Amino acid sequence: FRILPEAAPALVDPPGVTPLASAAAGQLSVATFNTENFFDTTNDPGVDDTVLTATQFNAKMDKAVLTIGDVLRFPDVVGLQEVENKGILDTLASRLNTASGGVTNYTAYVESGNDPRGINNGILVNTNRVTVSSVTQFGKAETFLCGSPGASALVNDRPALALKGAIANGGALPLGFTVVVNHLRSFGGISDTALAGAGCPGATEGERVRLKRQKQAESLASLVQGFQSAGERVIVLGDMNAFQFNDGYGDILGTIKGTPRPATEVLQPAVAGLVNPPLVNLVESVPAAQRYSYSFNGDAQVLDHVLVTQSLASRSPALTYARINADLPETLRTLATTPQRMSDHDPGRLTLSLPTAAAVSGATITRSGMTFNPIRGQWQITFRGSD
Repeated sequence: FRILPEAAPALVDPPGVTPLASAAAGQLSVATFNTENFFDTTNDPGVDDTVLTATQFNAKMDKAVLTIGDVLRFPDVVGLQEVENKGILDTLASRLNTASGGVTNYTAYVESGNDPRGINNGILVNTNRVTVSSVTQFGKAETFLCGSPGASALVNDRPALALKGAIANGGALPLGFTVVVNHLRSFGGISDTALAGAGCPGATEGERVRLKRQKQAESLASLVQGFQSAGERVIVLGDMNAFQFNDGYGDILGTIKGTPRPATEVLQPAVAGLVNPPLVNLVESVPAAQRYSYSFNGDAQVLDHVLVTQSLASRSPALTYARINADLPETLRTLATTPQRMSDHDPGRLTLSLPTAAAVSGATITRSGMTFNPIRGQWQITFRGSD
């Protein structure tokens, strides 16, 4: 079919920037953002990295500061994808701390993975609000057998990066939580019928891609279940390169949640029940008209997800996407004065309510005894109170 316009289309200016509402003091805010090729100006050996000019890098950095500060409102934790190295995030953290007037104290974490272009997962955490216990990369050396006879292949090009921390709200007990940042394999080649070659003997490229995507989902699901079984409250986020529903090739998000569709409904079957109780995908609670983070050839879709364990589902979780990239033209890419079109993905931000200190009323306290210790020279007074 071909659309034949009856009149010349009218050109309109791109919409302005609408920042998200600030998170309340009694909320935890966690964002996810695929920064799309956040490289530096150095040509690193051994990887096929993109080398930015100083002008390109500075514009990218300016846009990142505006995105995280002005639009996302300085989240407590930011999970980032497609960041080349820690030096970039250290600079971004410093710039954000200056932009906040010292209110934030962001610390950067990046671990190198296996991606041939040198892009990695990273985390920014505001340590003025969050106490960090650990930041650990998982699954860098994990392998699977591909083809027949099976050839060993890496599962994760961009291994998961997990932050364990806690945040307090006034006099209430701190809320411990774990954030797992991910960037799974793309759809590229998923239906390719050409032979994959020695890396996956006897299989087509499409079969190799589908199997690798599934193995990544199962690896992540097993990791999350380990955290959940240990009693941790888990937030799983990132560019999953998959939809919130079964696409017929494989049910990637269903696998990660713990509820994959049966083998009769997919080309690449999944291992069922890896996560129990299942995760909650907050994308499914976003209003239908806002349920997208990326646009592929005009097809608005969700690739960037935030999932939580059921232990966090009672804390009023809310996911919102900031509309600064997916709908906007490439002409804004180099304009350093706006956050728009820094990336081809819209960032998403989760807010959760924190525990509050319980109010005490109607209690009575009476003195029950008083003794003097002549050796220590101290009085000891005991009290008895009602619940």
